[in-house]
Amino acid sequence: MTSSVSHLFPKALFPYSKEIKDIATSARPNVLIDNENQSLYSILKLIRTELIGKKLHDGQDHLLMLDLFVNEFMGFDDIRVRDYYPPVNASRLDEFVKVLNEHANAQSLGLDCVLYYILKDFDSGIAESYIGSVDDITLRIPRCLYHFINSLYYLDRFDILRCTRHLNCIDNFTDIPSSMIKRLIQMSSIVPYHSQSSPDWSSDTGLKNYINVHTSKPSARSVISMVRSLKLNVWLSDADTVLMYIDCLTDLNPGISVRALEELRGNNTNVSWRALLKLLIIKILIKSIKQQRLLKTMLNESKISHLQFDQLFKGIAMFALVDTKINDDILEALYNMTSVGDEDEELSTLKEQSPAFFAKYIDPYTRDIVHCANNLITWKLQSVA
Repeated sequence: MTSSVSHLFPKALFPYSKEIKDIATSARPNVLIDNENQSLYSILKLIRTELIGKKLHDGQDHLLMLDLFVNEFMGFDDIRVRDYYPPVNASRLDEFVKVLNEHANAQSLGLDCVLYYILKDFDSGIAESYIGSVDDITLRIPRCLYHFINSLYYLDRFDILRCTRHLNCIDNFTDIPSSMIKRLIQMSSIVPYHSQSSPDWSSDTGLKNYINVHTSKPSARSVISMVRSLKLNVWLSDADTVLMYIDCLTDLNPGISVRALEELRGNNTNVSWRALLKLLIIKILIKSIKQQRLLKTMLNESKISHLQFDQLFKGIAMFALVDTKINDDILEALYNMTSVGDEDEELSTLKEQSPAFFAKYIDPYTRDIVHCANNLITWKLQSVA
């Protein structure tokens, strides 16, 4: 490794001061913000402060995945990447490269990955040439590391599709620090998932999809895609990750989330099965509350008929809890939710472990949950009779 590699970055192509419209599509951040007349520098700073800093609230100082790669994967925890990247000018980029080069020594692979990451901002062709990428071969860094640094690059730009596409090319993640794995999932929770297809809202199926999409978090599919791409046994993860997964899986498909809990019974988990069941029920009830509100709005605005309302109501989330292999457990949990008395011990433990999750997603619906639970008890008893 030479003492300076700043010559790799052609100053005539310096991308960070240019307006977004002048940047190649592969380097354009995929974020839902007004980016007219803003530079790539401004957009990346905005991602740090507004999107990551304010939405994650994890005390990690507005870190991009690039920061964690340098600090945790390469082990250079004394480098404050945010002080250098995105660079405000070419001189600042030279300083960043110099600091990295001084630290590198035995970490030449890691340095090559960071240089490749930065070069992608300049020109994807230059970046691929630097690492000697030809067909399915990379000469400068191992193929698995190539896919990993690409996944970080695209996640930092809120492009979950290309991020997970690269992660799916990695066989195992044993060499990746667990803190980075957790951060990947955390980041996916604030990244909207953009489907390339446009559903037909005029059909019955389209209406059901419309209701499901509009009562789900935009990032739900991103989280599920991330967990699957990482080949993670999510049930053995920390409480925050488990709760996030249950939350998103229930948003996307309540029936599948119930079946997952049915199959999970008796297996090892980091969170008790009964606590997971109670959380699942609560999330399904909240999903049902949102669906009922949306249906009433659509009916009041004459977007659907009374007949369509009745048909669509039969498909709301809570009916996934009516006929299951764990009926007795569900009914017992529902009775506990509607009874007056001490706070549920298992849920209290979960709340202590993940207070932010409960404050944001559970607590605002407490009163409605009890009402919905009472209705569901009635329907469950009628279905058994």
